[in-house]
Amino acid sequence: MLGAAGTRTMGSGAMKVMQSVVSATGFALLGSVALAASPVQREVQFDLPSQPLSAALVKFGEQSDLRVIFYTDRLEGIDAPEVQGSLTPEQALRRLLQKSALLYEFVDDRTVSIFAAEDVGRTEGTRQGIPEVLVSGSRILNMDVVRTRDDAQPYQILDSGAIERSNAVSVESFLKRSLPANTAALSDGQLNVNAAGNASKINLRNLGTQSTLVLINGRRAIGAAYFGGNLQADVNTIPLSAIERIEVLPSAASAIYGGAAMGGVVNVVLKQNYDGGEARVRYENTFDADAPIRSYDFSYGTSLEEGRSNVLLTGHYSETQWLVNADRPELMQRGYQRVLQNSPGLLYSTTNPF
Repeated sequence: MLGAAGTRTMGSGAMKVMQSVVSATGFALLGSVALAASPVQREVQFDLPSQPLSAALVKFGEQSDLRVIFYTDRLEGIDAPEVQGSLTPEQALRRLLQKSALLYEFVDDRTVSIFAAEDVGRTEGTRQGIPEVLVSGSRILNMDVVRTRDDAQPYQILDSGAIERSNAVSVESFLKRSLPANTAALSDGQLNVNAAGNASKINLRNLGTQSTLVLINGRRAIGAAYFGGNLQADVNTIPLSAIERIEVLPSAASAIYGGAAMGGVVNVVLKQNYDGGEARVRYENTFDADAPIRSYDFSYGTSLEEGRSNVLLTGHYSETQWLVNADRPELMQRGYQRVLQNSPGLLYSTTNPF
């Protein structure tokens, strides 16, 4: 049941969770929720005077940006020693608990649980961790939830490793090679004269590019205006080195996203919290002609404000020379032979020459 003023009550044991100590026998959640990545690994300047252990853990949670969970009745009459200096949260926690028989466990990189040996099995045979909290009505995007082929709707996941192994020069060329559901035959860049330029085309299940929705980090990507309508979002503007994974839902999702997802959804997830640099240069050509493909990619990411912010700079440039029919005469000859077999009049007609 849900109590008052943000307090959650569970069962007859009067276990409550809130941002401060709620009772002498309850279960307390202390400290603020941190946005920094892996706060357990970094050093923090602690200033904890000698005081009761319950008060020391409150200050510990505030200074380390960690959530601290414990049964308050286990801390009665226990004093914590003074802890000063630049320490990791685990080092500081060991000093706080060194005079007690209490144990600790990092539930995840933002939460630590303090308990006594007898607390194991206290709640229905298992030690109570963080209570389950159902958040409804949230506007938080679910792009950090990695999809799998075993989801309720089967996703096809193409990670950065698959992108690197493909030797593709663009997102469109990669999806042509790796995505069987993509039925796009030619890209705009392969056409001799095309007003749309080098825009990409992704056509899932052959229902048309306007029925395949493109998302970037879970958000709709809008294409350019084109003769009174909108083109599909151009994924060729995304450097391959900036992509963490591509999630493809090759089935109708119009109930979720509308008619634009009748053929399916392609969600391009960019790298998050990327630290370091990367540069790639690729050159391709044929032996029987001169149609080189040159591409250049670079990415550089760095974290700021102790990991709370991350900046990623990335870029891509490519150029391609056409492979014309004269470079492949055997293909043209094969076409002529096929016409002669099936409809020779097309070659000999004076009114409609081939």
